[in-house]
Amino acid sequence: MRYSPYSRSRLNDKENDSPRTGVSPPQAIQVPGIGGHEHRLSSPALIQGLETGVVEEENGEEEDNEEEEEEEEEEEEGEEDEGPEENAHLRSDLDHGRAAAISHTEMAGAGGSHQVEDVEASMDREEKLLELLNGGSKKKLKKGKAFKLRETRVSDEVLSFFINAHVLTGEKHCRRYHANQFFANGRAPTDAPFCCSRCAPKEPRLCCDLCHPDEIQSLIPVRQDPVAQGPRRKNKPKMEKDFEPSTEEKALKNELLKWRDQKVKELYRRIDPNFFLHHHLIDEIVQLAHKNKLNTAQDLDNFTHWSFTEKHGTDVVACVLRHRPPPPAPPSLFTSAPLSSTSRNPTTTTVDSPSTGA
Repeated sequence: MRYSPYSRSRLNDKENDSPRTGVSPPQAIQVPGIGGHEHRLSSPALIQGLETGVVEEENGEEEDNEEEEEEEEEEEEGEEDEGPEENAHLRSDLDHGRAAAISHTEMAGAGGSHQVEDVEASMDREEKLLELLNGGSKKKLKKGKAFKLRETRVSDEVLSFFINAHVLTGEKHCRRYHANQFFANGRAPTDAPFCCSRCAPKEPRLCCDLCHPDEIQSLIPVRQDPVAQGPRRKNKPKMEKDFEPSTEEKALKNELLKWRDQKVKELYRRIDPNFFLHHHLIDEIVQLAHKNKLNTAQDLDNFTHWSFTEKHGTDVVACVLRHRPPPPAPPSLFTSAPLSSTSRNPTTTTVDSPSTGA
C-alpha cells in the first residue's frame, strides 16, 4: 500500500486531532517523504504501514519499469503469433499457386524447365512480400527513433512491389493486389447492405494499366494541337562596347533622358526613372539609331523588348527620327525620265533629174 505525501499529512493531522484518554502518546518519528520533505507521525500502526509504503515508493519506479517491459514482451509475443494466423490464407494460396504453376509448366514439354525457374523466381518475390506483411522474424521495436525507420523501410519495399508489379505473374500481376494486401483491405469490415443498386457504390469496370492496358491508355487524353508559331523576331545587331556617339547621337541621348524624367513625374511618380527606361537601354537605342534599325515602334519592340513599348514606343521612335532621320531611298534601277535620243542625220543623196532635151 502506498501513501502520497498529501495523504500522510492528512493522516498525521487526524491522529493529532483525535482525543485519547489513558493512553500515553507514542514517540513521534520522522519519516522521509518524496522530494526531501519529512512527515511527523505518532501512531505505531500508521508508522509501520507508512514505513512499508516508503520502501515501496523507493522501489516503485524500478517495479513499474519491469512491469512495462514484461507487458511489452507479452504484446510482442502475441503479435508474432497473430501475424502468421492472419495471413495463413496467403501462405496456403501461395503454396497452391506454386504447385499449380510448376505442374502446368512441366506438362508443357522439354522447354518447361526455364518456365519453372521463372515461376519459382516470381514465387520467391511473392514470399518476400508475404514475409514483409507478417513482419518477418524481426522483433517489434519499441516506439522511438528506430520505430519510424523500420516502418519506412517496410513501406518502401512494399512500394517497390507495387511499382514492379509488371514482372510478377498470376493475380499478383496487378497494381491493386499489393496495396490491398498491405493495407488488409480484404479483411476490413464490410458496410451494411445497401437498400438498392442505385445507393450501392458502382464497381469499377477497369482495374489498372496492367489488367486493362488498352482501355486505360484510351482514357488518357492526348492533344494533337499544332505548335503555335509566334512572329519571328529580327536578329538584334551586336552592340559595340567602344561606341563613340556623334554630336546628333549625344543630343538624342540627352533628349531621351529628359523625356524619361518628364514621363516619370507625370505618370509614374512612385517608381525610379531607371525602372521606367534604364540608361543602358537608352544606350542601346542610340546604337540602334546609329545603324538605322529603329523606324517603327515594332522595331523597338523586336530589338529591345521594352516593357512600355505599347504605350510609349511611338514617342521614342519619333524622338529617334528627329535626330536621326532614315536614310534616303536607294536609286531605282528603272528611271521614269525618257532616254535622250541621239538621231543621226541620214545621208541624202541628190539625184540629178534627167535633163530635158534642148
